[in-house]
Amino acid sequence: MVDADGTQAPEPPKPFGDSLGGTPDGGGGANAGGASGGVARPVEVNREAAKQLAAALATEEGSQGAGQGKGEGASGAEDDEPTAEIPPRKPRLRASAPTLLAPIMRRRKPAPPQARRPVPQVRKPSSGSAGLVVALTLGLIFLIVAIQFVVSFVESVTGIFD
Repeated sequence: MVDADGTQAPEPPKPFGDSLGGTPDGGGGANAGGASGGVARPVEVNREAAKQLAAALATEEGSQGAGQGKGEGASGAEDDEPTAEIPPRKPRLRASAPTLLAPIMRRRKPAPPQARRPVPQVRKPSSGSAGLVVALTLGLIFLIVAIQFVVSFVESVTGIFD
């Protein structure tokens, strides 16, 4: 996608345009060759036609309901679901009534006594004498190694100048 001079090439034309919007050059839609329907537009609602349709449906349902009632005879009076009156609902109370004292200030009931767990045995800390001995021993070993290093370094430097 790079042009010969190193710049970015222009975007290729889109193979398919918007079928309802028409072509970019101002022509019609994809079916512009013959009968062009143009761009779809919203249609106003015909309220009278809607009222007539609703009335026709209501009379049709009424005639079907009357026809079914006459054909069933005595069995039409029986109902599959029992009918019962639903008592009126009482107004609901809030889940928690406001209290005068904040929850933290209320007096609590004493907790029932629980079985006490055995307290783990805690050993008394040592005086540190064993740690001191180990630290002194390691320090002495480090001191001996450091002295040996310095001695060998001095011998190697003096050996260069001899």
